Amino acid sequence: MKHKIFTLFLLTVLIYANAFTQPFIKAQKAIGGNADDLFSCMALTKDGGLIVGGTSYSGISGEKTDSLRGLGGDYWIVKMNKAGIIEWDKTIGGSGYDYLTAIQQTTDGGYILGGYSSSEISGEKTAAKKGSVDYWIVKLDAMGNIEWDETYGGIDEYYTSFLYAIELTNDGGYIMTGIVIGDDYNSPNLVIKIDSLGNMQWYKRIGGEEQIAKASSIIQTRDGGYFLGSSTYDHTIEQLSYRGVKMDDQGNIKWNKIFAIGAYTSSAVYAVQQTDDGGFLLGGNSDASYDDYPNNGYKTENGRGGADYWLLKVDSIGNYVWDKTIGGSGDDYLRSLTKTKDGGYILGGYSKSNASGEKTENSRGYEDYWVVELDSLGKIQWDKTIGGENEDFLRSIKEIEKNRYALGGTSYSGASGDKTQPSIGGSDYWLVELNYSSCRIRGQKRNLCGGGNFGYSVRVKPKDRDAKYTWSVPEGCTILSGQGTDSIEINIPSNFTHGVISVAGDNGCGTGDTITTKPFTPAEISGPSNVSAGQKGLVYSTTQQPELNYFWIVPADAVIVSGQGTNSVTVNWGSTTGPIIVKAAKCADSSGRRMRVHVINAIAASENLNASGEKTRLSETGNFHVYPNPAQQTASIIFTAKKENKYVIEITDVAGKILERQQGISRLGENKINIDVSKYAKGMYLINLIDKSGKRSLKLNKQ
Repeated sequence: MKHKIFTLFLLTVLIYANAFTQPFIKAQKAIGGNADDLFSCMALTKDGGLIVGGTSYSGISGEKTDSLRGLGGDYWIVKMNKAGIIEWDKTIGGSGYDYLTAIQQTTDGGYILGGYSSSEISGEKTAAKKGSVDYWIVKLDAMGNIEWDETYGGIDEYYTSFLYAIELTNDGGYIMTGIVIGDDYNSPNLVIKIDSLGNMQWYKRIGGEEQIAKASSIIQTRDGGYFLGSSTYDHTIEQLSYRGVKMDDQGNIKWNKIFAIGAYTSSAVYAVQQTDDGGFLLGGNSDASYDDYPNNGYKTENGRGGADYWLLKVDSIGNYVWDKTIGGSGDDYLRSLTKTKDGGYILGGYSKSNASGEKTENSRGYEDYWVVELDSLGKIQWDKTIGGENEDFLRSIKEIEKNRYALGGTSYSGASGDKTQPSIGGSDYWLVELNYSSCRIRGQKRNLCGGGNFGYSVRVKPKDRDAKYTWSVPEGCTILSGQGTDSIEINIPSNFTHGVISVAGDNGCGTGDTITTKPFTPAEISGPSNVSAGQKGLVYSTTQQPELNYFWIVPADAVIVSGQGTNSVTVNWGSTTGPIIVKAAKCADSSGRRMRVHVINAIAASENLNASGEKTRLSETGNFHVYPNPAQQTASIIFTAKKENKYVIEITDVAGKILERQQGISRLGENKINIDVSKYAKGMYLINLIDKSGKRSLKLNKQ
């Protein structure tokens, strides 16, 4: 049983859905500045456009038109019209860090922003601090001008409050929820009701009695009350569980249930919906399996891999109705759940899985957007994987109209995989438009090297072959014949890299696909994952794909004896625990597939070291590593946290002199901090991570 507690950013996807086939990417747009821009939330606007938001560490650059307020990031809002053209953007922040988590359009055409802030009165922040970190609410007019702001939170500097959701209420006010952290084992959800001007009407602390509350979501119910979906961590048995709380319109609790599966399991809620029958659907992640806890009463299916999407349906008083596990062989994290107009559900999150379980497509990189549509009973209609070669995190999904959706997330990928635009900064908001239809395009879509003539056709039923089909091809490509029919021949120029070919028929068919010079990411590597130091003659292979060459990478002290360039190699291993990587190439390298090989009694390349080069213990907060290492320009410091905590990152020389120091609040799950190392001379440095669990160090080799 894996024991995990789970973990920014902008993706917008429009899907025209029809059951049992996959949507395709029609258009996409990256939005960002010269540093990290982390998407967190979005809302549909009354003019048919979209407002998106998150946290920006960028100065004036790219699409960002205003300067950074403090060193810890600011709220960054971008308003787009129906055509996806940016109308305006606003940077809002103070001297500390300000992290936006929620946005809604208000009844007067303006916007309400919710997040958390460590800033004193400064910049746009006019409300004084109450704790170390507070809820920070900002009301904007329709053009993004601030009307008022207010903070809510703890009673002194020892309290930190993190807001996760804010919703409009029927009386013109707002309901918000998050967590407040006091001592280690008393961290409840904090629900606050305010009026239209930000005046507090009531608040409620829920849970926290020797338990730690986690990320939460809240909705107003049809009876005028509220439903809170949250997660609670019982440290005595290391169990993270779904929690559902039904309240009346004054915050009085009608029922409060913890849906516990078993010790050492992790199940975290991120979204809730009220169902047509008056019950509730809670959506999030779980790493639990039925076979391990057959009498748990809530989870009826085994896990697919690590973490899976997990839906739990309960009735109006919290009794179990049904549940659904959806996932692949890796980790899959659900972050958004929307009820569709046809009575089904659209799920959005991110995935590390290849095609397996319910996932029908391979991973594009490290994490990808993963969208799943269900009918009203939880039956899967289709799923779609979208991503580049690095990390792409889907955070929000909205239904624009029937069978048309908008998704939002963050991308760390450059132009690769499904992503056609280069990265603007460290990470960007990413916009993608998808269309959905029951017809599909056939023809060569990868390895299009050197140009030439290629044929494509649309796969339709025999009765639809006489329909009129209008084709569109990427810029620079030419349709040679077949326009208006179900089959065309096109010319692709020699300098072509990637683009979208699409077709629309007068019979309702509409589909498309990306064509590219890039090959598919290789299939999983097979071969021994546990070896002895110095073991020889080890064979590793991947499935052969047509017309591809393969390039293999092993640790520095291992040797590829034979097979380089093919889908199978023989390796003499050294003494280092580390990955074996394979890339596929014809005219461009694919994203690499990797497998970690463990050497018995060896020191892992990614293990923590102190200043003397000795191994140090991994902290209970999880893994800590730096990538790439060696690094030339930017190094990403990646660590996993089991709770929100203050942290400090130091870069020192080998003598221990501090060269750079950053601090912040870790998020639950994986955290990634990008460091500019281009300013340092070549040589060895130490990266220190200091948090509540102690100090950990890694060596960084600056090239």
